[in-house]
Amino acid sequence: MTKKKACLGAGGLADANGSGHMRFFTSAPTRRRFLVPRYSVLIVDPMEETHEVLRTALEPRGVRIFATGEPAQGLVMARRYVPHLIVLDAEQLATVATSVADEFATQSRESATPVLLIGGRAPLSGSSPPGQFVRKPYHYGPLIRKIEELLASSQQSVARAA
Repeated sequence: MTKKKACLGAGGLADANGSGHMRFFTSAPTRRRFLVPRYSVLIVDPMEETHEVLRTALEPRGVRIFATGEPAQGLVMARRYVPHLIVLDAEQLATVATSVADEFATQSRESATPVLLIGGRAPLSGSSPPGQFVRKPYHYGPLIRKIEELLASSQQSVARAA
């Protein structure tokens, strides 16, 4: 004779039967709502914290995030995924071969992908389009707003071209 009884377990209500097996289930499943990605952003920054904060803030808003800490890997990813925006650590880029920086500029130009540079000093005049630089140290809120602004403007320029 099996007797079913309900008791409170670690994962919510538990149903125990005579066989000694328990099934745990939660009374209210939690689901995060995500939008279907409309945009994609490639983040090339050595700080894992930057990847996670931007992913947490932007993915629920419909932005797919690709991230790496290595500029050479970022260049491969930029060519493979052709993101709508590249967020690039200018200080790290300065430490790699000039050819990698030049290839990022070429990739950006050929794919019409804007690049948002983040760094301690503003780039030299003419080396970056105006309004596409965020100075370190930065707060994530303004950086996220700048990313959203650039994504919106890239969408508008695509609509005008069509």
